Amino acid sequence: MSKQRSSWFGTVAVLAGGSAGVLLWFSGCASISDGMQLAAGSMTSLPVDIPLVQHAARATQAGAKLVYHESGPLQEYQLGRGVTASLLGAYQPVAAQAPVSQYVNRVGAVVAAGSNAPNPYDGYRFIVVETAEINAFAAPGGFIVVTTGMLRFLRGEDELAVILGHEVGHVELQHAIRDVGRENLTTFLDASKDLALEQQDPQAVQLLNQLTGEMTGKIRQGYSVEFEAAADRRAMAICGRAGYDGAALPVILERFKAKTGTYGGANYPQQRSDLARQFLRTLAVETPASPARTARYQRAIAGL
Repeated sequence: MSKQRSSWFGTVAVLAGGSAGVLLWFSGCASISDGMQLAAGSMTSLPVDIPLVQHAARATQAGAKLVYHESGPLQEYQLGRGVTASLLGAYQPVAAQAPVSQYVNRVGAVVAAGSNAPNPYDGYRFIVVETAEINAFAAPGGFIVVTTGMLRFLRGEDELAVILGHEVGHVELQHAIRDVGRENLTTFLDASKDLALEQQDPQAVQLLNQLTGEMTGKIRQGYSVEFEAAADRRAMAICGRAGYDGAALPVILERFKAKTGTYGGANYPQQRSDLARQFLRTLAVETPASPARTARYQRAIAGL
């Protein structure tokens, strides 16, 4: 498989410029084939069927005023694409049409369908970037980036699913939004009441860049130990619901620690693997890894 690349994400860059590193991530059935077929028709997003999301989309298209008093799907999308543009400044995205990108999006769509937040404003975007770093990160609004270094490190589709599940967990639990503080978020929301996505006033743009810059820094450092542990738990629960093997998570963690000597740094639980195994024992659903899924994964990344 050739390494197809493009600047397909360039439309995001209107909200945030510059370059920044990406968060070091350590910083999942019988029905899965049906789920993959369902996801194949919508590579980068799931159907939008939440009334509030539909209303937000109509309001944006009409250039209407936004009057949310709390963070809503559209605001999270605005923040997320700015954060993602900033983080992608240092990496070359693999083309969305490349087979590996399409594969990651199909798996990601199945994983997201098992979450409690399957329908962000514009659907989930699973973006593959070219770098040897073993990384993944999540920004608000469903933007998730995975590096080719991570894909080479993983050994099967169930392992990919729990990595994506961890990041979906961050989106589901609104960790980036919660981490910047309510005062900063409220200031942005107040300034964005008259904001249409394509017609931004200078004050709103400045506040958006300020807030996305702060989020970018926090994502690069990792969230708090509490947030990272919560995302681990959600990864295993989401994968179990989606038909993947959540037990792949501690396996990945232990292999990563053997390779690097750490579970990801100070912002991650010191006994991360043990905590994951303890939580696994509380889950009612156990789905063993599938050799067929492992073989499918190996075929998908063979050209990296």
